[in-house]
Amino acid sequence: MSQMTKANELADRIMEIIHSVEPAEVFEALADCYAFKMSQVECPDCRKQAARVLIEAVPHMLAHANELAAEYATAVGTETPSVHMCH
Repeated sequence: MSQMTKANELADRIMEIIHSVEPAEVFEALADCYAFKMSQVECPDCRKQAARVLIEAVPHMLAHANELAAEYATAVGTETPSVHMCH
């Protein structure tokens, strides 16, 4: 099984679990999971690189989230995953 297939399967399993959970709770849990997995990497430089990769991925994650949010907003008969009032 390829690394991408494993990652996709793991992402699918996580999505099933987090689908109905509030976003803030999901973000906190995912950050805890990421930190836990980073702690299992012995090399401090490799842990730092893992954090750097996550930080560098954030702009793409935000752009993708905005695209999905726009799709949710225009989909017929689809509710947005959560309701959030801007502060």
